[in-house]
Amino acid sequence: MVAAEGRVVALPRSFGYNALEENTTMGLMIAHEPVPLRATEDGVVRVGGTRVTLDTVVAAFEQGATAEEIIQQYPSLNLADAYAVIGYYLRHRSEVEAYLARRGEDSRRVRHENETRFDSTGVRARQLARRSGPFNGAGGVRQADRRSPDDGPQVGPSTPSSPDRPDR
Repeated sequence: MVAAEGRVVALPRSFGYNALEENTTMGLMIAHEPVPLRATEDGVVRVGGTRVTLDTVVAAFEQGATAEEIIQQYPSLNLADAYAVIGYYLRHRSEVEAYLARRGEDSRRVRHENETRFDSTGVRARQLARRSGPFNGAGGVRQADRRSPDDGPQVGPSTPSSPDRPDR
C-alpha cells in the first residue's frame, strides 16, 4: 500500500518471499529482488524508474509481444525489468487485472467529464475553416503571397535588380 495525496493505493502483492537471499549447496547466492513497480502520487503504477506504465507492458504482452519486443518499443525499459513485470503479471493476474479494470473505469470517467466540459461540436469544421483561411498553415504565408518557381524572378524593392537598388 502506498499513500497518494490522502488516499491509499493498493499495489499488487510482491512475489511473497520472506527471505531476501538463499544459499545453495553449490555456493550460488539466489537473491529475491523486488518487482520493479512503483506507484505515482496519482495512483498510476509505473515500471522501474521509467514513465512506462504497467498497463502498457501488460497490453503489449497480451497482444503477443515478447519482453525483447517490448523493450524495443519502449527503450527506456531494460530487459530484466520487462521480464520481472511479465512474471509478476503471470503470477498475480487477478490482482493486476483488477487494477487495470479500475484504471479503465477512471479513464472512462475522466473522458466523460472532459467531453461534457468541452463541447467538441464543430471542431472539425473550425479546423478545416482555419486551414482554408487566408493563413493556411504555411508558416503564416497567405496563398496570394506564395510563389512558384514558374513565376519567374521577383522584381521589387527587395531584389538587386530593382531600380531602387543598383546592382553591385
